[in-house]
Amino acid sequence: MTAQEIQHTLNNGDLDALEALRAEIPWFAPVHVSLAEKLQEDRDRSHPESLSKAAIYVGSPAVLYDLIVAPEVFAQSEAKEVAISGESDKSDEQLVVPETLKESEQEEEPVEESAEAHEAVSADDFDPLNKEIIVGAVSRTIEQEVQPESEEEITAEPEVPKDASKELDLSQENLSPFAAYLLRRSREVGFQEEEESKMESGTAAQADTMDAASLIDRFIAKEPKITPRKAEEYTTGDLAKKSLVEDENLVTETMAQIYAAQGKMEKARRAYRLLSLKYPEKSVYFAAQLKKLGKKTN
Repeated sequence: MTAQEIQHTLNNGDLDALEALRAEIPWFAPVHVSLAEKLQEDRDRSHPESLSKAAIYVGSPAVLYDLIVAPEVFAQSEAKEVAISGESDKSDEQLVVPETLKESEQEEEPVEESAEAHEAVSADDFDPLNKEIIVGAVSRTIEQEVQPESEEEITAEPEVPKDASKELDLSQENLSPFAAYLLRRSREVGFQEEEESKMESGTAAQADTMDAASLIDRFIAKEPKITPRKAEEYTTGDLAKKSLVEDENLVTETMAQIYAAQGKMEKARRAYRLLSLKYPEKSVYFAAQLKKLGKKTN
């Protein structure tokens, strides 16, 4: 096969011609590249395997990327850009609204907002994490609407009742629809129960603090003192005598020999007698030592 025939097969050959050329000259790298490119165009399943073989024969992944992968990536990016530009054009067309239509829609919208519109909101739309926000809104709205018109009429600051929900029920007639809705929502999610439990726990903690403070005050008032012992109770003479008292359980043969070497024959004899009682199996040996001590004294 001539060079022109090979070039023609690489440029214009079909899949069968390329496979035949690869079987004839398997070491020729361009035939592997052309075959991989042809399989990619046909979306053949064997394209990954042929691409791997082409990479082995070519030896440079950059060449394969420029010849096979880069054109497809470029085509996909262009298609995405065209789709995005088309969507943006459609969105711009939708945003163009005549001003007369806007004015007519604004005139048709209701001005007042009733309490029924607030009741249409389902209970699932409220996240439990927003409870504190609802409580704050309820308290601020109720305080602003229940507050008297003039501060001069207030003579004394009333005590906060434990069951605030009862008084709020009596004043619902004076509340706006939105405030009444917030109050009803706070009861549904159980805010009042949480507030009551917090108040009870705070009262218990305050009582414990008061008990501890009163206990400390009583202790300070009594002023207990720790009186030190007299110096007469600590006599060094008694301690010295106790240290010289011999313990019969600690008598050993070495101690008896020391007594004999020091000339304390009476203590040596007593030590051997105690040893013979303590170790009966060696009583004969200790008796012989007592005889030796008797000979030394004589």
